[in-house]
Amino acid sequence: MSLLAPPKAAPVIVDNRKFLVVENGLALGLPQRTGYVAVLDVGTVDLLFILKIFDLPSVGDGPEASDRAAPVITSMSHDAERAALLLGTDSGAQYRIDLAGLGVTRVR
Repeated sequence: MSLLAPPKAAPVIVDNRKFLVVENGLALGLPQRTGYVAVLDVGTVDLLFILKIFDLPSVGDGPEASDRAAPVITSMSHDAERAALLLGTDSGAQYRIDLAGLGVTRVR
């Protein structure tokens, strides 16, 4: 087990929208700590919505239990050719956000 925190994914701006990883969903009243991307309007800095990228595995009761092995989004990049964002986690999973319909697909 590493004592170092995983690297944080840098925000990505596409079409006047800023996509950034939510570091602590519990602090925002969401049901899990990790697995979310917030979307902000660049001009107004208003929160437009939050996308749930993945569910955390059930590991017991309470917020501290869900933190035990919670994967973290560590990379995010824009794939202009596919009109998508590509995300990676510290556990090796990869996801794609379709920018047209905002659907999320696990790639690996």
